[in-house]
Amino acid sequence: MSLVIQLANVLQRQDRYDTQELVNTFPSFLWLLRDFSLKLEDDKGVAISPTDYLEQALRHQPRSTQAAERKNQIRKQLRTFFQDRDCFALVRPTEEERDLQNLSTLNESKLRP
Repeated sequence: MSLVIQLANVLQRQDRYDTQELVNTFPSFLWLLRDFSLKLEDDKGVAISPTDYLEQALRHQPRSTQAAERKNQIRKQLRTFFQDRDCFALVRPTEEERDLQNLSTLNESKLRP
């Protein structure tokens, strides 16, 4: 993620690049959330998809601190340069920590569906 953000920063500062031309050449953005444990719900408790979760995460946050503005700038760059975005959320394969350390030998019945 850091590499993508740095690339977007450099490209945005260069006057010689046409933003739309760059957008057309950027690949799709896939955000894979490993060991995801949050509920996929919006602010009203309605179920949402992982892609909706990504879009919510990329929305502008109305805060006035310098750190918040920097994060909003990153959100904007990701929205601008990666027009094709998707997200997948993967839960932990098992609840038990000791089972996670031995996944290759673990009986399938101990894995989450």
